[in-house]
Amino acid sequence: MVVGMLLLIMAFASLVVDAGVLYADRRQMVTAADAGALAGAQTLEESKGLDVSTAISTAVEYAIKNGADTASAVVATKSVMIQNQTDTRQVITVTVNENQNLFFAKIFGENEAIVTAKAVGTWGYTKSVAGGNILPLFVKEGYFIANQDSLLHAEKQVADDVLNGNWGFLDIPGLNNAAALAGTNSDTPMEISIDVETDPGNIQSLPGNIETRMLKAATIILPDAVEEEKAKKEIMTGLIPIVENTAETKNGKTVVRIKYFVPYQIEDYIVSAGNTNNKKSEGSSNALQFSDDKYVKNNYQIGVATEYEDYAFNNTGEATSLPKGTILGHFSGIPIEFTAIAQPGDQVDPNTGTTTEAVTYHKLIE
Repeated sequence: MVVGMLLLIMAFASLVVDAGVLYADRRQMVTAADAGALAGAQTLEESKGLDVSTAISTAVEYAIKNGADTASAVVATKSVMIQNQTDTRQVITVTVNENQNLFFAKIFGENEAIVTAKAVGTWGYTKSVAGGNILPLFVKEGYFIANQDSLLHAEKQVADDVLNGNWGFLDIPGLNNAAALAGTNSDTPMEISIDVETDPGNIQSLPGNIETRMLKAATIILPDAVEEEKAKKEIMTGLIPIVENTAETKNGKTVVRIKYFVPYQIEDYIVSAGNTNNKKSEGSSNALQFSDDKYVKNNYQIGVATEYEDYAFNNTGEATSLPKGTILGHFSGIPIEFTAIAQPGDQVDPNTGTTTEAVTYHKLIE
């Protein structure tokens, strides 16, 4: 009887010890599968779904780097559930395995177990965000297509009968415009094809919050100059909604409809407007200089405000000084931090025909 009890205790111990090992291995395999699926989905995102072979090899590479003994990846167009709807889209499925030697279970003839996990990743054009580095401004699609170096918060991009006098701020419930301009990430959701109220008037003081972004970016010092500039650009870049060319007035308020999102890199903003006495418009003394700046900072010096030539931006095309608060920058491909929500049908490019593409995302869906 004592022998029987000892065998029972040993059997239980083998289950406990080996189960603990297998549980830890299972978590490691989930991590490996997720890493592979995300890496593969990112490759698909960057190639807009075309570079399937690289996506597969990248997925396998990252899965093995993260602990898998073996890994396989398949890219296919299949039906999956997105936002509780069936959606046919391109996905990458990564399956990983690990052969785990057992300890006490060997007594009972079980030498090893195969631990497996699977993850599914996808990509798309961003139709919905749950927050991130969002700029509380908007640009009409026509202006966006025509002007890759763009003035924001100025009459140039909003001058029409409906929006005349509206300086391009959105009034999004829950979004603090001042904090957003300063670079604070938000958890405020935004979606395409929805109407958003605008915040009218010459809100000239709000762009001053961009100083906080500039000062934060200036603190970054890296050994590699290219990497340093890249890191600073990421701070100075935010997600901005592109809206339909037409606007409406509802209940006495101007509303615009979001079509898609693009990244916008801030270069400077006007602190002091020029005048007819040959005084040029001046930017911030904290503005940074980057290799891809669209607005030339002549004789740039750190800590010295840049003077800008006047730009033609009103309806008649006549040159006039840049108003105080005007934001200078350009649409860019700099990656920015935001939380995308996958939506059915979002692998169709909403921005065909322009030189700057709509923002894309990649993420796990299983």
